[in-house]
Amino acid sequence: MADAVRRLRGQAGGGALVVVGEAGVGKTRLAEYLSDAAAKADVRVVHGRALPEGVGGPLRPVAEMLLDLTRDRAAPADAGLAPYVTVLASLVPHWRAAGWSAPAEPVVVTAEAVLQVLRWAAGKAGGNGIVVILEDLHWADDATLAVTRYLADHASEVPALLFGTVRTGEGREDVPALLEAGGARVCPIGRLTPDQAGDMARACAGPGPGPGSGPGSGSGGAGLSLEETIAAVVRDAEGLPLLVEDLLATGDLGGIAPRFADTVRARLARLDDRQRMVAGAAAVLGRRFDWRLLDRAAGVQGAEVAGALHRCAALQLIVTEGSGFAFRHALTRDVILAELAGPDRCRLSLAAAEALAVTAGRNDDDQVLLTGRLLVDGGEPLRAAEVLLQAGRRAFGAGSLSSAELFLREAGRAAAGHAAAGNADLSTGIAGQLAQVLLHAGQLSEAVQIASRTVAVTDGRDLAAATAMRLVLARAAVMTAAWDDARIQLADVRRSRPADQHAHAEAAVIEAQVALGDGRPGSRARAEYLAAAAAGIARDAGRPDLACEALEVLGSCARLHDLDAAAAAFGRALSLAAEADLRVHRLRILNELGTVEMLRDAQGERLEQARAEASRAGAVGLAVGIGANIAALMAMTARFTDAMQVAGEVEDTARRLGLIPLQAAALLMQGFAMAHQGRTRESEHYLAAAEATAPDDPDLRAGAWAIGRGIGALLAEDRAGARQAFARARAEAPDQHARILNPYEGPELLLRALAGEAGPAEIEAAAADVVRAARWPELWFGAAQAVARGADGDAAGACAALSTALEAGDRYPVFSALTMRLAAEAAIRDCWGTPGMLLSTADSTFTRLRLGRASAACRALLKTTGHAAPRRRAADAGLPAALIAAGVTAREAEILDLLADRLSNREIAGLLFLSPRTVEKHVAALLAKLGGEDRGGLARLARGLR
Repeated sequence: MADAVRRLRGQAGGGALVVVGEAGVGKTRLAEYLSDAAAKADVRVVHGRALPEGVGGPLRPVAEMLLDLTRDRAAPADAGLAPYVTVLASLVPHWRAAGWSAPAEPVVVTAEAVLQVLRWAAGKAGGNGIVVILEDLHWADDATLAVTRYLADHASEVPALLFGTVRTGEGREDVPALLEAGGARVCPIGRLTPDQAGDMARACAGPGPGPGSGPGSGSGGAGLSLEETIAAVVRDAEGLPLLVEDLLATGDLGGIAPRFADTVRARLARLDDRQRMVAGAAAVLGRRFDWRLLDRAAGVQGAEVAGALHRCAALQLIVTEGSGFAFRHALTRDVILAELAGPDRCRLSLAAAEALAVTAGRNDDDQVLLTGRLLVDGGEPLRAAEVLLQAGRRAFGAGSLSSAELFLREAGRAAAGHAAAGNADLSTGIAGQLAQVLLHAGQLSEAVQIASRTVAVTDGRDLAAATAMRLVLARAAVMTAAWDDARIQLADVRRSRPADQHAHAEAAVIEAQVALGDGRPGSRARAEYLAAAAAGIARDAGRPDLACEALEVLGSCARLHDLDAAAAAFGRALSLAAEADLRVHRLRILNELGTVEMLRDAQGERLEQARAEASRAGAVGLAVGIGANIAALMAMTARFTDAMQVAGEVEDTARRLGLIPLQAAALLMQGFAMAHQGRTRESEHYLAAAEATAPDDPDLRAGAWAIGRGIGALLAEDRAGARQAFARARAEAPDQHARILNPYEGPELLLRALAGEAGPAEIEAAAADVVRAARWPELWFGAAQAVARGADGDAAGACAALSTALEAGDRYPVFSALTMRLAAEAAIRDCWGTPGMLLSTADSTFTRLRLGRASAACRALLKTTGHAAPRRRAADAGLPAALIAAGVTAREAEILDLLADRLSNREIAGLLFLSPRTVEKHVAALLAKLGGEDRGGLARLARGLR
């Protein structure tokens, strides 16, 4: 531990250490030692502790640690931390901004948020690092263990040392293995040997004048010599450090039975009846207890409570802890609880529950689990279940899914086994609410199991409950694309004819979603009809949330054929979400609307707005997904540096959070950015990585082959390779005819038109399925139609079609330049349009983007038309400053770029329409100007400049 603290001070990174052992073996003392060592080294220490039976709610130890870490600190202003601050505001109340609501994010996002804030806090701590101590993890809830494991797995990334303690024989037995699998070092701690126990006893007793002087002064009790006392302690402590201390601390060894429980009972015997009642009330409240509840719980006056606590502290039953109290050890509390008679424990538990209700308030969810446990211990499990059910409903309404799940599971346990007492409706209510929570949390399998069981119990007896659960089953089926299963559930709902308009509205929305998703002939038109009807039903039922869902279905339907209509539908949904303050719906709709505008207008303002709002709302996963769309737009509009930066950030965050599809998409966007700069090797690296990350995604593979490799081949003037790539894309995803951004169909059709394989009629028929107002297909299909019409002698039609196509593609520099270069070739051949202007414009774009082969092809074609290819200056070609400073010309830069691909002089000459001798002279000039030793050195230099 001391070495770990020194490494923190030396900024050598953090680590994770977990000590495991039975009660009393010294885990807490090791934590105290670590805390002292860190304090002496000026390293910040923060603490958190799990409590039995989940008391304190999910993530309680993490929340305690964060409150310790952020006390008196405002939320970080760093924009990069904004989404994580919103997530952690669930645990850090003073970080909640006006209008804050709990984001429904998976626990891995919370874990990443904790890691990010630890990094931020470590920076604020002067670079000395932070020690995080989490005790009693055997009692931790699943969410806390997930966060702890994540911190252990990433401990080397931040200057933080994670130290955990786990008791064996209580709570969960799998905690050590779980944390060790996450990268923590697990250290089992056994009992002391007799020699070690003797050494500890001597150290605790200290040197002294001799027998009879009292504990801690060098002698034993009851007239025993120091060595006799130590021998008795060694014998009776059985190797447990806790017992060594306690047996020494009594000062009356000779008269006390040699077991810890008997030690505690002997101390209790020194209390009067009212003091014992206070100790018992404290014990039912927990190891750490709120002393302000004790007067009501024990039925004694405040002054008597204070006196009892001081007496218990003097007898080492309790200790002060900050401004409160705690039992000296969990075993101490266990003994006191065991000494309570059954009726006394029930009475104290109920009194403590009433005290909590009065002081904490009905809506204080932090105390709900403790209240429920006290009511169960007091013999009122059904009342406990009702309290927990109401808390679960409140948490669900507030969007706190993890808290809602915990409360409802505890409610189910409290109500279990009491059906005969008339609580069938209560159990049904608990199960139904839990199924809803699990559905929204994405735990579909268990949600379906619970809903199915509840339907079986309530069918024919409780129509409303059965209908609600059938709707859960239908939604789960939609989420897993099990369309037939969804239809079965909806048919059962319709047959039952529910009187509840809310259920009728929800069924209508789900029916529209099924029609949109299953892809049957005519399904799109049916989905639009059903969605329009569902929106009206939902409005009449007073359910704006369902009306929003219906309008989203309308927008999704329209997006398959008309982006203007889609934008209108999503715009209506957005307005409704804003009016009803439906924040989650608003974020989702903003993303949809931003995507439509990206494809229709090649503009990203709405997406940027959506990402900013998602970040502020703590919707980290959604913000990452929007970032992937923004990176795609940047790549398509030739903002390559920005695209690489945003996509790299998305890739890193998605990888850390386990968002595999988004990680693959980010890699794909980086592959596109590289391909469209002519950087084939780097492009292939990213494209192959994307395909390996998501090997079962045919859409991704189709995009990699078409927009990555196919467009890259066109830029390299490799038309055969491009056609092969487009054909491979079609084979990977042959059913993409209805997609907005079919990656292969348009470019492939243009190449077929150039080769005389596709005429106007075929292109016209294919264009009938093109989504209106979508720029990508309008560019390629329009250019293909222009080429086909020109080949048929329709010069005016060819010019009109090309003009419309280039207007659609004017936001896509690379794709527009490619279509100009290809169409100009056809225009020269078939004598239509202004090929010289097309080639000059394309050449300018290719030169600016340093796409040498495409630029050379344009200039060569210009010469065949009798147009002079203007001489370009190096500065006009966008050359790196180092090449300009060395006096490298634009033509030499073209040749240098081709050398990177290991081409011979003859191959380069063929591409640039030069003689091999001319190329040889340019290579010699490059060697002289750049100081290269040979062609290999020039090739390495060129690759480094890409």
